Amino acid sequence: LLGLDPTIIFYMGQNKSHDLDPTDALFVDVIHTGAGILGQWGPNGHADFYVNGGTSQPGCFSTSLIKTLSCDHTKVTPYFIESINSKKGFWAVPCTNRISYNLGLCNPPSDKHYVLMGEHVSHKARGVFYLSTNADKPYALGFPGGRRPPFIP
Repeated sequence: LLGLDPTIIFYMGQNKSHDLDPTDALFVDVIHTGAGILGQWGPNGHADFYVNGGTSQPGCFSTSLIKTLSCDHTKVTPYFIESINSKKGFWAVPCTNRISYNLGLCNPPSDKHYVLMGEHVSHKARGVFYLSTNADKPYALGFPGGRRPPFIP
């Protein structure tokens, strides 16, 4: 089950049984692009991916706050669509939080710890992951450091 920046709008009450969570399917992966604003902060799944920190997406800035926030929230769709046929891939690093990611403190012990986000995510993936994108198409940056990934789907 895939959550594309699950909305916070209709789920702000006390009944958490309506929230997306790992008990909803054998594997739940969630891609966050507008977390804490229009989207839920999470984590909500077995694997949660925070694109560009999970909140502000490159290429979304506008003089209109509503346009900026809605762009952040809906940018998840083109990211996922691109992941289907991307030759580079959206490779994410396991990391405990956004601050550590932004400071460059998330350094897995080996390349096999990176996880591919999107259509080709491994159902064995567990945890919280962060990744960056380009502001414009193609969004995928490929494997970190331009190295060859551990596998290509």
